[in-house]
Amino acid sequence: MSSDRGARRAFALTWIAYASYYLCRKGVAVSKARLVTELGIAEPALAAIDTAYLVAYAFGQFASGLGVQRFGGRKMIAIGMIGSALCCAAFGASTAAWALVAAFAVNGLFQSTGWPAGTQVMAAWYGRRDRGTAMGLWATCYQVGGFAATALATALLASFGWRSAFFVPAVWVAIWGLVVLLALEERPPSAASEPAVADGDHDRATLRVVLSNPKVWVVGFAHCCLKIVLYGLIFWLPYYLHTAVGYDVATSGYLSVSLEVGGILGTIVSGVLSDRAGGRHRSGVAAIMMLLLGFALVGYGLVDSRSAVVQALCIAGLGFLLFGPESLVAGAAAQDLGGARDASMSVGAVNGIGSLGGIVQGWLTLGLRDAFGWTGVFYGFFVLAVTGALALLVAWKGWRGPLARSSVSPS
Repeated sequence: MSSDRGARRAFALTWIAYASYYLCRKGVAVSKARLVTELGIAEPALAAIDTAYLVAYAFGQFASGLGVQRFGGRKMIAIGMIGSALCCAAFGASTAAWALVAAFAVNGLFQSTGWPAGTQVMAAWYGRRDRGTAMGLWATCYQVGGFAATALATALLASFGWRSAFFVPAVWVAIWGLVVLLALEERPPSAASEPAVADGDHDRATLRVVLSNPKVWVVGFAHCCLKIVLYGLIFWLPYYLHTAVGYDVATSGYLSVSLEVGGILGTIVSGVLSDRAGGRHRSGVAAIMMLLLGFALVGYGLVDSRSAVVQALCIAGLGFLLFGPESLVAGAAAQDLGGARDASMSVGAVNGIGSLGGIVQGWLTLGLRDAFGWTGVFYGFFVLAVTGALALLVAWKGWRGPLARSSVSPS
């Protein structure tokens, strides 16, 4: 991995930035029970909040990929963080269901800037040979961010009420957006002779090439399946622990952070394994982990224990098998499709396609629960994990065969 000071600086600034994005994202999951009891928000409205966010986030991924090409990663991160902070504060100040939905939807647009912009900066500083390890370490930002955001939101909710879980994070996120704007160097000095941003013709041509690549659609479909499971657990796990297992709201929030704790290790391990395989088997590593995830989800659905230790260990295991393939599919594998210059476009496309699956997770989760109970939810997630794994196996075996196609730009 590069030891260049500029690479380490870019790594640190973007790592903290994307971790901080989660502070303006996780408050809703922790606050759902309070939204029901204090504001009288119905469960379908809770699902609508999630869905509005995810619709905006999915389509924002495509737009953000183009935006990074045009304006650069530094400006897009700053815009996204400051805009998200304003939306987070607006959510905390709202009382009506429609206002909560609107605030979180616009927040989804600003949140969508973070991943394409951050991965574009990382692709510029780290080449394909060490990209899996670099991205494995860098992608811990969203497990650590999710962990910290959930813990902070839970502590604020318990001490100062649910609105504080939105006001306090908004201040920090806005501040760090300004830090990135002033301090981030987007690419190595050796790349200074290349244009920092692309023109409109290049944007459109690159987007056409990316979307005509069958690998993008196969990997995107797998990511779609994975996103339903990911968002289903992120948005509903605290609620499940409270309403089905019987923990209080605070304990449910604290236990749910085990998902990110396990995810940190899973992300690092998956990245290292993919690099050990020469960077050619990222989809294979992700597919194996997704298959194991499917069976782990079924097992967790059958767990009948109120032991906090048992629950924490099971949830951490799910996080290991969930975030490992997620970081590969959304990060290094997607970057490889676009190369160093156009990574934001390929990452935006794969994540945009994947996030379309997240749109339906709220309704799907509640629908499965109402029809089959919470055990049915975990069986449904099993089907999705296995289906996504099979798609990744197709991408893996087709990487050198019918699906093989050169990336948009050199790595």
